[in-house]
Amino acid sequence: MARESKGSRNHARRAVPVSSAAAEPASKLDRKYWFWVCLLQMTVVKSRSHDPKAMTEVWENIKIVNANSPSEAYQKALKLGRAESGDCGGSLRLFGEPAVARCIGVSSMGLIHDNLVDGAEITWTLFRRRKSNAVAMATPRKRLLAEVNREQGRQGQRFTIYRRRERHDRRARSGTA
Repeated sequence: MARESKGSRNHARRAVPVSSAAAEPASKLDRKYWFWVCLLQMTVVKSRSHDPKAMTEVWENIKIVNANSPSEAYQKALKLGRAESGDCGGSLRLFGEPAVARCIGVSSMGLIHDNLVDGAEITWTLFRRRKSNAVAMATPRKRLLAEVNREQGRQGQRFTIYRRRERHDRRARSGTA
């Protein structure tokens, strides 16, 4: 029932280099690839920032970076994490107390094999489940959209859930017009 593996697929698909001139192939040194990275950020109360037993919030943020090599992608990810570290001008709080965010590091990373377009596979996780349990893993549409709306509302944005369409779908399933 546990997660089997996570990452980018290592099969026959080739990574697509990003080059400025699509008609001319880039030299090996000019090739850039897209990588996904899981960047770990930690928020801790300032007065307990040196206490190893302090309660923290840890965020794993999946980001994409463009780089020539995995090493460069790793360094870029750390640079992004460090740039997001700090106390937000003194306004960051944790448990009602002044806090600071710190970059912990990169927990995992991989090469993106697909072009970055709608539907591109960035990363994957393989699970082994019985069929009945596998189907139950999907989050119902209404709950998923409500969660996205709630998150966007916290950021001052709002998406519309089309309730009229949902009512129509419900009538269609019940056999009424």
